[in-house]
Amino acid sequence: MSFHRILLLNRNHIGDCLFTTPAIRVLRSAYPEAVLVAAVPSVNHDLLASNPCLSEVLIRPQRGTGAHLRWLREIRRRRFDLVISF
Repeated sequence: MSFHRILLLNRNHIGDCLFTTPAIRVLRSAYPEAVLVAAVPSVNHDLLASNPCLSEVLIRPQRGTGAHLRWLREIRRRRFDLVISF
């Protein structure tokens, strides 16, 4: 099966977030042409921002129903083929 747009829901804790990098590398190898987008809390953005295996790093809102709903609408608009929650 081929996936073109993959969303990675990453962990909140810094150490857990770092431990996902080998999986990100494997996904990039398996799907070299795919758009790989990681969604992380703002405190973890810098951990993955320079990862060459990722196409983009999105900041996931931490609080506020309105912010969460806007973020979910954005995710739906992008029409990801696969979502992986670490």
